[in-house]
Formats: sequence, C-alpha cells, structure tokens
Amino acid sequence: MSSFVGHMSVDCAQARGRSCRKAWDQGHYYLQCPKIGAIYMTTTAACYTCFGVSPEWVTSLWQSCKITKETAEKEYVKCKKHVRAYLENVKFHTQCVRADAVAERQAAALRDLQPLMRDPIRIQQVESDFLPQFRRPMFRRKFLVLTGPTRLGKTIYGRGLFGHDATLELNCSGVLHPDLREYDPLRHKAILFDEACCQMVLAHRKLFQGPVEEVSLAHSSTNMYSYSVFVYGVAMLITSNSWRTELQDCSPEDQEWLRGNSICIDCDVPL
Repeated sequence: MSSFVGHMSVDCAQARGRSCRKAWDQGHYYLQCPKIGAIYMTTTAACYTCFGVSPEWVTSLWQSCKITKETAEKEYVKCKKHVRAYLENVKFHTQCVRADAVAERQAAALRDLQPLMRDPIRIQQVESDFLPQFRRPMFRRKFLVLTGPTRLGKTIYGRGLFGHDATLELNCSGVLHPDLREYDPLRHKAILFDEACCQMVLAHRKLFQGPVEEVSLAHSSTNMYSYSVFVYGVAMLITSNSWRTELQDCSPEDQEWLRGNSICIDCDVPL
C-alpha cells in the first residue's frame, strides 16, 4: 500500500476498489503539486510516474486558489490529456478577469469625473428637430452631425443626450466599416460615431436611417463574419472636425443625400 513519508495514513474509509485507488493517487498528487506557499513533501508514489494525474484535479486546485494560473498551465501540459482545451480555458478565464478589471477601473474613472461634468447647453435645433423624432413612430429618422473644431466637448455632449450608459461610442477615425458587435438593442438608445467620415455613412445608408428591418454588416465574399443589428428607434450621432470639408468632396448626388438625411450643426463654442 502507498503511504506518505512523514505523514499519517490517508487510507480512504469509504471508497473501495478503483475509487479507493483514485483517492490515494489524488492524495499523493495534492501533496506533490507545487501549491502556493506549500511545504513540499515527498511521497512513495511519484505523480506522472507511478500514477496518472487527472486534469480535473488541477482544475480543482486552481479553482480553490491553491495553485497559480502559471502552475495550472504547466500541470495541464504534464497531464497530456485534452491539453489544448484546458489551456484555452485558462486563457479565456484570464481574458474575462482582465475585462472585469478594466470595467471596474472605467467605472471608477467615471465616478471621479462626475463632479467635473456640467449640464450641456441647449441647442435649439437638437431640441426642436432631432430629439422629437424619437417620440413618435417614423419609417426613417435623420442622424445628427456635430461638426466643428476640437476640444469643444462635442462627444461628451452627444453622450449626454441619451445618457452615458445608454450610448454606445465607437471610434471611427479612418474607419469605413464600423464595428457594432458590442451594440445591445436592449440597452443602447443611441450610437455615437466619433470622427466618422462622409464615406462611411454613404457606405451604410440603411444603417443611419434606422429602419425597422435588421441591417446586415461586415459583408464579404463568404459572409463568414457577417452579422445583423436591429437599430429601429436608435439615435445615430456623428461628431467630426471636418464634416463640411468632406461633404464638399462628395458628388452632388451624395451631398444631396447626406444633407437630406442629416441634421448638421456647426459648433463654435464649448458645449
């Protein structure tokens, strides 16, 4: 019978047969595994030599924070069973933990910035022409363009129209195809396309009109990564430093479409 050197017997009083053998092996492994702050002990049955190690034993120790992520990865490799699956699980868990940490930091930063925020100024055209569109049923709605020099607070003003949490902000500088995979129709009431260009809007006309039908995006020859979004009743906001200049470079037909489907406001004072 196997025993631990310098340790009391770990005979299992309940398990029998194979279950008893498994309990002994797991007990030997528990003592030999490089746990956090462990005092290493030698047993008469070396793991990976006298008996095989189940990757679930490693997972159990990792779940209870007895071993580090790095140790778990090394032990999974030694187990030689479903190595890729277990390593990908560790990698995905690390990404989730990192995402949660970033979200917490972002929330803390927003709390710190809250005292610095002030009530935005009232823009008559926004109050009379843009916002009323979302108080009644409409087949199509115009999108809002805030254009003007930098550092006027256009982006902050745009997010404040429908609330920070209810507005999805996208960095569209130099982008022709916006990534809307994080858009949640049950949460977001507005989408803010920061530094979007005229050509991006022209390439996605249906999206910016907010139809009742779903809009498909990310098209390709195979449509392997295509997806659809439901944006009916969702406000489309654009902030830009050069909208007027880009508009002049468009064809007369495109200029007419952009002017007819947008509410463009020139900003020259802080918002």
